[in-house]
Amino acid sequence: MTKRSDLRTHRWRTAVLAITAALALTGAASAQDKKADTNVAMGYSTVDLSIFAGWQWFQFGQGTHGAIHQFAPAGSWGERLTEDVHKYFALEEGIQIGYNRIKLLPVGGSSFSSTGGSSALIYGAGVLHLAPREAKYRPFILVGPGYIWYHERSPGFPGANNNASNRTALVYGIGLKINQTPRWGVRFDLRGMRSGTPRFGLPGIPGAPGSYWIPGNNLHESSLTASVGVVFRLRYHEPPAPVAAAPPPPPPAPKANVQVTGVTGAQDVCAGSDVRLTVDASGWLPDQTPSYQWMVDGSPVSGATGSSFNVPTAGTSGTKSITVKVSAGDSSATSNPVSVTVKPLAPPTVSFAVSPSAVAYGATIPLSASANASECGGPATIRYTGEGVSGSTFDSKALSFDTTNRLKQQSKTVHITATATDQKNQTASAGADVTVTLKAEARRLDDVVFQSMSSRVNNCAKRLLLEELTPMLRADPGAKVILVGHRDASEKGRAGASLDQARVINSAAVLSAGKGICPSLDLSRVMVNWVGDQQGSDTRPALCGSSTNVKEKGGQGVRETDKRAQYRRVEVWIVPSGAEMPAGISGLREASAKDIQAKGCPK
Repeated sequence: MTKRSDLRTHRWRTAVLAITAALALTGAASAQDKKADTNVAMGYSTVDLSIFAGWQWFQFGQGTHGAIHQFAPAGSWGERLTEDVHKYFALEEGIQIGYNRIKLLPVGGSSFSSTGGSSALIYGAGVLHLAPREAKYRPFILVGPGYIWYHERSPGFPGANNNASNRTALVYGIGLKINQTPRWGVRFDLRGMRSGTPRFGLPGIPGAPGSYWIPGNNLHESSLTASVGVVFRLRYHEPPAPVAAAPPPPPPAPKANVQVTGVTGAQDVCAGSDVRLTVDASGWLPDQTPSYQWMVDGSPVSGATGSSFNVPTAGTSGTKSITVKVSAGDSSATSNPVSVTVKPLAPPTVSFAVSPSAVAYGATIPLSASANASECGGPATIRYTGEGVSGSTFDSKALSFDTTNRLKQQSKTVHITATATDQKNQTASAGADVTVTLKAEARRLDDVVFQSMSSRVNNCAKRLLLEELTPMLRADPGAKVILVGHRDASEKGRAGASLDQARVINSAAVLSAGKGICPSLDLSRVMVNWVGDQQGSDTRPALCGSSTNVKEKGGQGVRETDKRAQYRRVEVWIVPSGAEMPAGISGLREASAKDIQAKGCPK
């Protein structure tokens, strides 16, 4: 039963605490919302008397000794006297009477015994209001010392040698005052109290079974009281009477009062652009005509005497401070200055590069420059100039090279200019170079031709190899020579079958033997092949004829009337440094030094 009763007490206690706290918080919010109205509508009281009634609970934070002795929750009543000494601060004295039965657990017992009891608390406290004393809703907090008398009714518990016990106390709490009228109000309090434990002359340690005791060791009692009371406002101060407004003075005689609202139209512009400013002013009498004077950088502008003004911007730049003075009768006003910044004209900036900057002859390159126009110039157009330029394209085929001599690589560097022109006719240029290369190209010389069934290089052929080909090879140390041997289809048999190879070897020996009339060409520069009686390439026979002084041994000359001579041949190619091998030629191999050197310098 005790546990169930304690549970109900705890629930009631929690509910009352929640309701009281909610009332206090609601009052605080309402006080702020209604502060202005209540300050105007009401005065204030400096002395309040409150009579209250409520409910008191004990055993707050008393630890395990609450299982030995308790005070039962019960009603309480009392009165409070409050003196406001400040707009927010007050002093309060009060007395609270409670009727809490005293419950003790006998030594060895399992249930409490009780006797009638009461308490009388007097206190003094400082009160801090959260709203001014003129407000209707005044939440507050308080704290102060007190003194409490605990009393047990006779007959009390056996073993008690007195029926009263006095203790000092600490009183604290929160609350809400509601000033309903100038003479009375209501008050809600949630009040805590902490004091020493009353002993009633009982021992502090357990004795014989059935005896009563109250634990010692400086224990304390804590209680919580929720109460509501009626407040009598004993010393009420009426709000001050409103001060009557003074009668208005007689209206003054009308006169001009010129006021300048502002100047509109100011903006930053480019040199030469129009800026028109207009002043907005008022305050002159109906029969008056205002006058205007515009000023630039503090100096009056001749002829600028209207309500609007065209700012001069041609041929100038910088920031101008402009004001206008408006006058009517004896009144005048000058506008606040406005600024007009005249921005100078400036050419655009050009960024230009050619990519790629080196190309082979025959390539085209799209040209792409970018122009950043100045703030005043507006969009810019770009024009390209230079050799080989057409519109926005560079065509390398427009360049001139010596195409009759492709044994050497030819290069030409062209300077291209990108010129940007903006809408104000301001121009700027940027240049870039592009290098065009015409690569060297393999060249085919005339064919070395031979007598039928012969691989001997005659004097006409030696002239071609020594006087035409060899100087070209010496002029280009990186050049290579290609020799491709052929035989006529009529050259058959065992002797004829290898004539194409023999003719190549003899021709290479003339170029490389290094003896007699033969130069010493490095054979690593010679590439060879022999294709039998295949005639896949055009024939180009070198026939010295009678127009030269080449003398041949008897029977070694090749006549122009010999129509089959053109098929008994060695093709001769020179491939300059950096040139590609001629198309259509395959199967090339390095010349055999052993076979060629064995020939010596052919006679």
